[in-house]
Amino acid sequence: MKKGFIVVMAIIVVVFAYFIYNQNLQTELQYITIDINPSIQLGIDKQAKIVEILALNDEGDILLSDLTLENETLEEGIAKLVSTAVETGYIDEFSAENDILITSYSDDVEEKERNEKRVREKMQSFLEEKNIYARIMASDVTAEIKELADEYDINYGKMLLIERALRLNAELSREELVNSSIREIQLKIKEAVLQRRNKISDKVAELRTFFREEREERITENANRLNDLKQQIINDNDNKLDNVDLEEREQRIRELLEVRKEAIRKEAEEARSINNRSINAIE
Repeated sequence: MKKGFIVVMAIIVVVFAYFIYNQNLQTELQYITIDINPSIQLGIDKQAKIVEILALNDEGDILLSDLTLENETLEEGIAKLVSTAVETGYIDEFSAENDILITSYSDDVEEKERNEKRVREKMQSFLEEKNIYARIMASDVTAEIKELADEYDINYGKMLLIERALRLNAELSREELVNSSIREIQLKIKEAVLQRRNKISDKVAELRTFFREEREERITENANRLNDLKQQIINDNDNKLDNVDLEEREQRIRELLEVRKEAIRKEAEEARSINNRSINAIE
């Protein structure tokens, strides 16, 4: 009898421990936002798996309308996000004006920097492989954020999250948010997102259809724009494309498009280098 009781208690302890562990995985999330316009927020667990994903504006909903990122690793999810942003034209393959801002909302400064670095490196790797230029920046904790955080005696990560919530819903009170937990602030952000979506439709199926149609429209517009660019390159290089078979012609066109991308990249990097030197000279 005593032995049976011990076995039952052992099982209860194991089940309880698993429950607590599982709850911790679900609640102790680190939040990262990626602003390309679209603006996306990712919630990752301690294993750097994507547990939550939230579109912070309409463009974010359009981008995510056919994406499933839950349970992907952070790196896998970032690759899919960037690929879809290119496909939909939110990241322009032939532009030097692609700016991406990464913000990690972590209490731990080292963890914040580590998360931002992981996202930035994955994005850089993906875009460099596609020969696409983008300026990828991790958000700095500004003097204003530091001053507010110090005034309210909270950490910088929480203050950043509060300011994000206030941008999404100006009716929120900073003072109330300061006294809220991260989880409660996150709920306010989700409520603001729901209110935005309800202005379009309060029916989930209609919303899904709306954003998917918008996504398909953007993909078509982007494809047409790239075809126009391709035709322009063909017209400008007609002499290089004469007297070749179809396969070689297509190969040369692809090479000329890559040359165009490389020229954009070099021009943007040179301009950035000149700007940095000017700033350093002023300082």
